[in-house]
Amino acid sequence: MNRYYARQLEELLIAKKYEEALRIYKFLAEKGHLEALLNIGDMYFHGMGVSQDYGPAFKYYKLSADQGDLEGQYMLGNMYYSGLGVDKNLSEAIKYYKLSADQGYYGAQTELGNMYYYGKGVDKNLTEAKRYFTLAAGLGDEEAKKLLDTLDFE
Repeated sequence: MNRYYARQLEELLIAKKYEEALRIYKFLAEKGHLEALLNIGDMYFHGMGVSQDYGPAFKYYKLSADQGDLEGQYMLGNMYYSGLGVDKNLSEAIKYYKLSADQGYYGAQTELGNMYYYGKGVDKNLTEAKRYFTLAAGLGDEEAKKLLDTLDFE
């Protein structure tokens, strides 16, 4: 995304002119800007300039994730984990969290740590839980740091 659009979008979002920002994001998405796909997904997910609607949010996150975007992959993991806009599916959540975590996204690493620690969608595995929490903590994730300090890995 060039600086002109980035600056214009920043100003629109600060001014809470979400409808206009969404129009520009859609224009940029048609031109192949990956970040625009993610931002459109966010706008639908949070109801910014549109009614909150998880269906289109999922669509745009999927388009983003399929192009390797680690935040889009993380958001798909969240949607599958919680059943937002799709049927709850922990296997799919794990798949997308792993894609994101493997690219170094600490949020996905923390989610995987929790899933392995509590055995949600996977066999409980304290070694894997600690590994993912450690990765996330190493990237500065405060939640992962607290979990490493408070959870029992014995």
